[in-house]
Amino acid sequence: MLGCAPAVAIIYALPAPLKLPLQNLVLMFCALLLAHLNVRS
Repeated sequence: MLGCAPAVAIIYALPAPLKLPLQNLVLMFCALLLAHLNVRS
C-alpha cells in the first residue's frame, strides 16, 4: 500500500480534530483502489 503512504504522512501533520475524518477517507480510498485492482486482474 505504498500509494497511501504520502497521504498518511500528511494526515499526521494535521491538527487532531482533522486526523480521524481524513484518515477514514484515505483508508476508504485505498480499500476501493485495491478492490478495483483485484477485480480487473
